[in-house]
Formats: sequence, C-alpha cells, structure tokens
Amino acid sequence: MHSPSGSEAATPPPLPPTSQPRRRDIYLGRIFGIPVSAGYSWLAIMGLLTWSLQRNLDAGFSGWAAGAFGAAMFLVGVLLHEVSHSVVAIRRGVPVKRIRLMVFGGVSELAHEARTPGDEFLIAASGPISSAAMGVLFLAATNLTSSAVLNPTLRWVGWINIWLAATNLLPGIPLDGGRVLRSAVWKATGNRVQATRVAARAGQALGAVVMLTGIVLFGWLGFDGLWIGFIGWILFGAASVAYSQPFTDNQLLDLPVDRVMRPVGAYVSPAAGIDTVDFGDEEILPVMGPWGEVLGVLHRSAVNPGTTPQVRDAMVAVRTAEIVESGTSVGQMLSVLGSRDFNAVVVAGGEPVGIVRPYELTEYSGRPT
Repeated sequence: MHSPSGSEAATPPPLPPTSQPRRRDIYLGRIFGIPVSAGYSWLAIMGLLTWSLQRNLDAGFSGWAAGAFGAAMFLVGVLLHEVSHSVVAIRRGVPVKRIRLMVFGGVSELAHEARTPGDEFLIAASGPISSAAMGVLFLAATNLTSSAVLNPTLRWVGWINIWLAATNLLPGIPLDGGRVLRSAVWKATGNRVQATRVAARAGQALGAVVMLTGIVLFGWLGFDGLWIGFIGWILFGAASVAYSQPFTDNQLLDLPVDRVMRPVGAYVSPAAGIDTVDFGDEEILPVMGPWGEVLGVLHRSAVNPGTTPQVRDAMVAVRTAEIVESGTSVGQMLSVLGSRDFNAVVVAGGEPVGIVRPYELTEYSGRPT
C-alpha cells in the first residue's frame, strides 16, 4: 500500500506495539504520527555542547543561553534530518516505525526496505538535503545580526548542519551516501543484494580509512585522534554487519519460503544423460538420488553434453542445511545458511517443490507493493 505522493499530508498506517519508544529512551512525542525518542546520552551531548559553545563565546550568562540555543538547534537539525527520511519513506509507501536519536546521530526505523532503486535514492538523499538546507538557512541568518554572541552561534549551527550533510553523503553503508551508492548499483545491476554488498564493502573501506586516520592523528591530537579512530571502528562494524546480512527486510524474513521459492514440478536422476534432460520452462531442477534424497541442483546454463555426459557431472551438490522444509520462514533459513551463495531445495513430504537462491530473494524483495 502506498501513502499519498502529492502535496497532502501523509498519514502512516497504525503502528504495531513494537513501534513504541524504548523504555530506556526519552519520549519526545510524535511527528506525522511517528514516535520520536532520544537516548539518555543526548542529555550528556546537550550539556557538553552547551558548555563548549559558551566557553568559546566567553560571554557570561548570555554565553550560556547562546550555548543552550546552539545545542538545541543541533538536536533540531538531527531530528529534521531523520524526519525528512521518514516523510519521504511514507510518501514512497514505506511505513516508519519510529525515529530514534542516538549518540552518533539518529535513525529512522522503516517497516521494510525500499522496493525500487529510485525510492531508495529519494529516501537516502532527503536527509542530507534537509541538513544542507538548514545549514544554509542559519548561515544566511548571520547577516541579520551583528551580535557578538548570537552571530557566531548561528554560524556554528549553520556549519555543523552542512558538516552533517557532507559526512552523511560519504559513499559507504551505513551512511546515507552508502544508501545512495546502493541505489545506483541496484539500478545498474538489478540486484539489490549485490548492490548492498558493494556499498557495504565501500563502508568497510571508509571505516578502515577513518580508523587509520585516527591512529595517525593520535600522536598530534591525543584523545581527539582516538575518538576519530573509534568512529571509524563503528562505521567498519556496521558495514560488516550489512555485508553479512544483505537481507534485512522484515516483511521478507517473516515469509515462508514457499512464498519466495521458484516452484519446480520435476526432478532428475544423477545417472541420467545430460542430453535426455528436459528442462521445459525451468532454469534449474533438483537432482534426486535412488533413495529419494536430494543430492543437488542442475542449472540449465551448466549443461554441456560434450563435456558433461551425465547429470552428476554438471550438478551442484547441496549441503544438508540447504534442504529446507516447506513452511520454514526465510529468516530461519538464512540464519542457517548465512549470506553466502546457496541453492536451497524446498521439500514437502520428502518431495522437492521449489528452489530458493539469493536471486529469488532479491527478485521478491524488489517487487513494488
């Protein structure tokens, strides 16, 4: 179901109980019906920013007031960044469960991933665009005042939002730029899993560079260099998770494998001659042993009568873990198989009824709703 895509306000569907703010968070209210919360770490961040800003201003009580204002605007900027993601997601038919502000920024928790590369691009790019727009607005506002306290505060808020936009556009998951990169690769290849892995590898490379930079700068900057290295470690870890778990769409993971499999109506014997195999309209067939056991799969593209006279010579053997009972959820299957390439044969009553590969999961999850 798609939410309105025109200029009218978009209203998300009713939210499940799991979408309520976490008990350890500070509940900030709802925006467009979306629960918004912040981790308690934000209290420390707000205090630290207020202290840092007033220290640079050195203006007594007015410095503290300006520091609090600057810290609050930083919070508003991060929130606006996430709200932009959420509003665009809703308008592209992707419900949003919650917005959560965390120590390193924020996250908009979507009910499922974008269905098309175009939707992915729009959702990802909306955050940095809003941050850049807010930055330009605050920098322009510095022309409206010559106050020795307010002017530098407005300038700081402007540049911090532009910095937020720029860093988020770096091309690597989990940053928004990584999502933009994924949308481009997805568009070019038609394969969302391959696109996720490319963007995740880019994120790992980015994280490694930031870590190395932090180590190199540690001798000059001390704690600041260590902090940069820590941020790189966080980026590298998040990118590694994305690479190892390319399928994160909850709607897909909760489905039974029967919904996403490629149905098969026949199977072949490993002793059969290649030239006798009739694929019909199928691209892949299960290979069954004499005792009714699944031995492997035979791909049409692997058939070469000149070099592979029998099915057993061309088939791809399957592991026991790749034999999946009908009714098993996609999530359960992936928890066993992991992210590597696989040829899962779905069986019902001992008979093969379908085949699931990463291709089938990508094809299903990429369908428009």
